Amino acid sequence: MSMSAKEQEALKELIDTVLEERETREQAAQLEKRLSADPDARAFYVTYTHLHAQMLWRYREASAQEGTLFSAPAQRIKRVPLRRLAMAASVGILLGSGALLCFQSLTGRTEPAGAAVAVQPDEVATLVDAVDCLWGASRQATVVGTRLACGTVQLVQGACEIAFDGGARMILTGPSVLEIQSRDRAFLRRGTATCRVPKQAIGFVVQTPSSRVVDYGTEFGVKTEASGASQIHTFTGLVRVESSRELMGQATRTGGARNATPVLAGQQLQIDADGHATRFIAYSEGEGFVRSLPQADSLAVSNSYARLVLADRPTGYWRFEETAMNDGATAADSSGIRRAGRYHGKVLSVPGVPGIGGRAALFDGKSALMRVPHHPVFSLNSLSVEFWICTRERWSNEYWPGDAVIVGKDVPGLAADWSIIGGSFTNIQNEGRVIVGIGSKQVKPVSQEDQLIGSAPGINNGVWHHVVWTRDRSGANRLYVDGVPIASKNDGGGGINNPMDIEIGGSLRSSIAFPSTAVPLDKEGHVLKDRSFLDGELDEVAIYDRVLSPEQVGAHFRAGK
Repeated sequence: MSMSAKEQEALKELIDTVLEERETREQAAQLEKRLSADPDARAFYVTYTHLHAQMLWRYREASAQEGTLFSAPAQRIKRVPLRRLAMAASVGILLGSGALLCFQSLTGRTEPAGAAVAVQPDEVATLVDAVDCLWGASRQATVVGTRLACGTVQLVQGACEIAFDGGARMILTGPSVLEIQSRDRAFLRRGTATCRVPKQAIGFVVQTPSSRVVDYGTEFGVKTEASGASQIHTFTGLVRVESSRELMGQATRTGGARNATPVLAGQQLQIDADGHATRFIAYSEGEGFVRSLPQADSLAVSNSYARLVLADRPTGYWRFEETAMNDGATAADSSGIRRAGRYHGKVLSVPGVPGIGGRAALFDGKSALMRVPHHPVFSLNSLSVEFWICTRERWSNEYWPGDAVIVGKDVPGLAADWSIIGGSFTNIQNEGRVIVGIGSKQVKPVSQEDQLIGSAPGINNGVWHHVVWTRDRSGANRLYVDGVPIASKNDGGGGINNPMDIEIGGSLRSSIAFPSTAVPLDKEGHVLKDRSFLDGELDEVAIYDRVLSPEQVGAHFRAGK
C-alpha cells in the first residue's frame, strides 16, 4: 500500500533526526520498526538517504577541489556525519527488494531483483576535440584523442566535445563540471552542455542536481546553475524531464509509469533548485549553447612520439605538418588548446626528424619566422620548452642576440622574459651553442643582465638534436640536449612572464638599444641584418606549463630516435 503525503512527511522528519544524530532511543526504535514492517517505507528511506548523501558528497568534493568553479548554498545541505551516511547506505542495501526498486526508479536501470549489477568499464568515452580549453584539477586526460574514464571533467574555459561509447556526443562549454558515469550517462554538476543523440543511443541520460533528462533520439542542451537549478532546451526531437521531486515521489511506487515532462523542439523547461518544474518559456538562439565546434586546425596524431608528448599535456605544440608555409599561412597547434601561429617570410616544408616522420619547417635565416600570439596560458614562470633542431649555421656571436633566435618570449631591453638562441660564449669563435637567457625580475635590478645557461659546443653540426629547457618558480633552470642534462643554474627566482608573442625561428624584437624599431639592432645600434634569424630546420616545438622530469625528457628523446 502506498504512503500518503502526510505519512511521507512524518517519515522524512524521522529519518532526518537519525541522519543529524539527534534521535532518541524511542525514535530510533520507531524507525527500525517502521522499516521492518513496510516495503514502501523502506523504498522511501533508501531514496531519501541516497539523494541526501549525493548532495553532501558533491558539495564537499566541490568545496575541496573546484574552488570558485562550483559553490553550493550551504544552508541547503545539512552537515551530516559521514559515518551516519555510511550506516544509512548499509541499511538500505540490507533492506532488499524495496531498495532495489527505488534504485531502479532513481537510475533508470532495470536489472531484476537479486541480479548482479554490471560494473561499468573504466573507459567509457573519448575526448574528440577541444578549443581554447583550460582544464581544472582532474585525473582525466585532457589531450584530444585520449580515452576518458568514469570520473570528473573540470573545464575552466573553452569548449570540448566528448563522444560517449553508447553513441551520444556532448559539447561541454566552460566553466563546467561534468561527471562521466557510464557509456550512456553523465551528471552535469555545473555549466552548459549540448548533446546530440543518434537513434542507437536513445535513452542517453544527463542528470543535474535538480533534474534528470532522458533523450529520445534528439539534440538538446542543459544548463546547471551554481544553485542547482537547471534549464533544458530541446533543439530537435523530444526529451523527457523528471525533477528531483518527481524522482523522490517514485519511492512510493513499486512499479508503473514515471511522472516525466516532455520537452519538444523549440521549448525550454526551467527547474528550480528545489526540484520544482517552474515554467516553459520560448527558446532563443542567444541562450549560449554551443552546438558545433569550429573545424579543427590540428592534425591527427598517428605516431608514438606525438602521443607521448600529448600525454604530458603541453600548453602549445607546433608540429609543422603543413605543406603550405607561405607568408601568412597558419601553423597549427596540436595541443588541444589551439593557439595557432602564423608564418612570416620564407619558410619551407621539409622532411621531419627521421625517427618521428612527418614534416618540419626550414627557416631561411634572413626574415623567416613563426609567431604565436600571446595568450594567458603562456604567462608562465614555471615552464618547459622543447624542440628538435638541425642546422649548419655559423653561431659565433655572443649573447644577446647571438646568431639566431630559436624560440623566445623576449622583451627588448631589461625586462622579465626568456629566449633560446644559437650563439657563442666567446665572440667570433664558432662554438655553436644553444644558449638560454632568463630575464628574471628578481635578478635584473642587481646585475642588469640576463642570466645565461648554455649547452656544450657543436649543436650546429647538421644533425638533428633534441633540446629541452626547464625552469621552476624558484629560479632553478636545467638544459637538456639529446635526453641528457647538460647544465643547470638558479636565476634567483622572480617572474619571467610577459605579454609578448612567442617567436619561433627568428625575431623582430631583438633590439636592446632601440626597442621601438621594427628592424633588429645590436647593442651599438647597428642593423643586425640576418643575425636574429635561424638558417636551419625546427620540428616538434612544445611548451609546457610545468617542469618536465628527467624521465619524461629522456623518454621523449628515445621516442624521437
